[in-house]
Amino acid sequence: MHVHLVLVTLADPADRDRCRTEMLRMDGAIDGMVDLTVVVNECDGEYAADLALRTRWEDIEAYRAYERHPLHTEVRAAVLAMMSGAATIDYTIEDPDG
Repeated sequence: MHVHLVLVTLADPADRDRCRTEMLRMDGAIDGMVDLTVVVNECDGEYAADLALRTRWEDIEAYRAYERHPLHTEVRAAVLAMMSGAATIDYTIEDPDG
């Protein structure tokens, strides 16, 4: 299983709910996606991001197809317009429950 994690810092933290709603539009809408989770950070700090998006994929090929999917492209553009920065990490897990 492939995991894609994005930490998003917004230009205006007041956009947290709007950004979360935008990301959630993809939940269940893209083939190969196992699940999608968006969480809003509850603590402030110098290095704190505003939101985290985690998606899990059947395999790396499903994730790569997502990168080009029209809905993802649309959501990504909307989120980029709200962002001041982001960090991503991608990794593979053998046991999806582990």
